[in-house]
Amino acid sequence: FKEYVVALHMTSSGKSTLKLEWAFSLFDVDKNGYVTKPEVIELSQAIFNLIPKVKQANLPSDESTPEKRAEKLWAIFDKKDNERVAEGEFIEAVQSNEIALRLIQSFYRVRKFVVHNGGKCKKLTEKTPVTP
Repeated sequence: FKEYVVALHMTSSGKSTLKLEWAFSLFDVDKNGYVTKPEVIELSQAIFNLIPKVKQANLPSDESTPEKRAEKLWAIFDKKDNERVAEGEFIEAVQSNEIALRLIQSFYRVRKFVVHNGGKCKKLTEKTPVTP
């Protein structure tokens, strides 16, 4: 729990590289040092559930579902479905792509949202609305 309190603080006050390192650590669900497409999908689903239904209805068509958002982000990494992304690649790709940065920044706006439990993401009971 302590690491999430620190991470939540960093999202509001940390430098962008630290924020991206934190974002990478969230996407790296199994903590093996790489992000895979299934992990991007898993986290995208958990986060999407926190976007108010009213705002979900106003999302662009290519971001209107968690799967579409995950696909859009994964395409930016220019990896095949079975490949993986290292932390440096993740940070570089997000920093150099406005769309990726916007998609990632939507995660920063969540104050309490995901805990990792046995490699699975689940929502906390308290939801905080997210601006996509």
